[in-house]
Amino acid sequence: MLRHALRLVGDALTDQISYRSRRPAEYARGAPSLVGEDVVRLGDEPGTFVGRAAELESLIPLVRERAGSALAYVHGPAGIGKSALLSRLRDEAVGIGRPVAVLAPGGRPDGLAALASPVVVVDGVETVTDPAGWLRGALLPAVPDGALVLLAGRGRPDPQWWVEPVWDHDIVAYELDGLEPEAAHALLESYGFPGEIRSSAVAYSEGYPAVLCGALDTPAQPADWSPSAERRRELLDRIVGVVPSPEHQQALEVCALALTTNEAVLRQVVNDQAGSVFRWMRALPFLRAQPGGLAPMGAVRRLISDELRSRDPAAYRRLHRTLREHFVGAVRRGVGEFLESGLDAVGYLHRRVTAAEALIDTDRHEGELRRCDHEALVALAGAAHGPALAEVTRFWLARDPAGFRVRWDARTGAVEAFTLWLRLAGRMDAEATADPAVAAIRRYVEAAGPVTSDEAITVGRLFVRSVTSRSLERVAETQLLSRAVRAGWPGWTFLLQPPGAEWHSLSAYFDLYPFGPDPTGEGNGVILGRDWRRSPLGGWLDQVDERIFDGARSHGRPLTMPRGDFDDEVRRALRHLRDRRGLETSPLLRTRLVADAVDGAAALRSAIRDAVESLKDRPDGMKQFRAVSTAYLSGVSTQDAAAARLGVPISTFRRHLALGVRGVCDRLWREQFRVRSDVGHREAG
Repeated sequence: MLRHALRLVGDALTDQISYRSRRPAEYARGAPSLVGEDVVRLGDEPGTFVGRAAELESLIPLVRERAGSALAYVHGPAGIGKSALLSRLRDEAVGIGRPVAVLAPGGRPDGLAALASPVVVVDGVETVTDPAGWLRGALLPAVPDGALVLLAGRGRPDPQWWVEPVWDHDIVAYELDGLEPEAAHALLESYGFPGEIRSSAVAYSEGYPAVLCGALDTPAQPADWSPSAERRRELLDRIVGVVPSPEHQQALEVCALALTTNEAVLRQVVNDQAGSVFRWMRALPFLRAQPGGLAPMGAVRRLISDELRSRDPAAYRRLHRTLREHFVGAVRRGVGEFLESGLDAVGYLHRRVTAAEALIDTDRHEGELRRCDHEALVALAGAAHGPALAEVTRFWLARDPAGFRVRWDARTGAVEAFTLWLRLAGRMDAEATADPAVAAIRRYVEAAGPVTSDEAITVGRLFVRSVTSRSLERVAETQLLSRAVRAGWPGWTFLLQPPGAEWHSLSAYFDLYPFGPDPTGEGNGVILGRDWRRSPLGGWLDQVDERIFDGARSHGRPLTMPRGDFDDEVRRALRHLRDRRGLETSPLLRTRLVADAVDGAAALRSAIRDAVESLKDRPDGMKQFRAVSTAYLSGVSTQDAAAARLGVPISTFRRHLALGVRGVCDRLWREQFRVRSDVGHREAG
């Protein structure tokens, strides 16, 4: 019977057949053919193979050496390229004249003893009902001395498979990941896959061979390639297979969205089944153990996430919000490593709109300021940004040393970078005198209205690094997120973007506004800020979620206009206040003034009318109000007609009108950053 047949592959096999293309794993063309139910036969010539350099470096010598016995087990999820790797090794053995025996999983190893130093190949060990019993009771006792046993299966190796005394030779195991980028590109290029799409296919698949092959079978796609819905379901059927219950399916969806998944995370969704479901998940070959739990391979994560988002968008939103609330709570409760893991989890949920994901850097470590580092920080600030910033650093080292965080080179102990966060209150006279940036921030805050006793001004003041240290954008993002989530904030946040840095991702993520240049030091530093009273933490988190869910405000952060241009556009909008079509083309619609409104033109008209109405509260404001409202709200056609209606000379009318328009511009400019604290508290509730 074929199920128990053993076929020898080598010079004695005369009825070999040619490869036919099945696009498996790393084979760029010409796959091995499957003959019958269980037996694989090799073709006349080896196929072109790409990738797996590390595995081949270890395994090829085992194929070429016939001196001692060895067993190699290759494992990984379906479609990762196990069969292709075994085929490549069989090609190598055939090429040097070494006999190759291809045995069906669970088959009887009849005839092996007659072979001299054979390569014994078994692909699909996971299909055997009792792998340990078959290996120990049938296969391994029958293997002759000098044999190389090549096994492949989906599951991780079980030590019971080869416990003594059955096998006392070398054993090696290889867990396959996706192809390295160069090999993935080579695979697609060999099929003539378009270069403009190739990068996106490699990025989506992260080198997962089965997903790459899905790109080969897809008609022409735009540059941001992803599998079609039909192909995605086929891949999930192949890689994930049968899922036991709806709760198990939900658990996989949690894994797809969360950075890492453990029982505590699962409990938010599957309640008291979290323990049993997690045990099931630990055996899945496409989930890998991480410090915080389990995480899917990148391509599998995308397939599951995209399928849920396409199949049930409402369920995707609910799950995302459930996880976000859990991780935000973990940040608020956490300390030490638990705080850091919670921050990473929140940032990962928002990864579509945040800076690059955190990098693990074992050559550096971070911590609180040490007294012995004070002069090193001053020197680094001066070298990076000039003597003025060095003096500011010296002032804050004496004034608030607890606000510093320092990064050192783990090998030399040298300071590589440092940050400083401040919490300001009161008049800040001494601070404003010593630090021009604090003086500028105080002016911005005072112009927007008073800060109450329960509102904070938090400032990311210093972000200084050496020329060899990597960007601090991700560090600043994590530190700001930590303070926002843990404080809940009403109040202000300011962040001093260092000269030469362009933190577009961070600025867009937190919706920070560029208030003006940093008046300290040398270069083009920028003061970025946000008034959390206008959109408190909960509202901001919801806004970020919406950007992820359906691309709301996906064209970038609201338009930032110089004050002169802003005033010009307000004057133009006043002239078109009765003309909706004119308002619909106003650049003011893209400013913070009305950027969140569903009907921007109507919201802009309402904001301008409110600003005009507010003129009544100014000294001599009634004269200005009457001039502006008559000129722009009453429908008169000329300024002469407006002056005549009010019964004043044209020169007087124009003076009142100019003062009134300036007042409207001032009100609207401040309104971008100011909102009454009672509104902020009401939104927070």
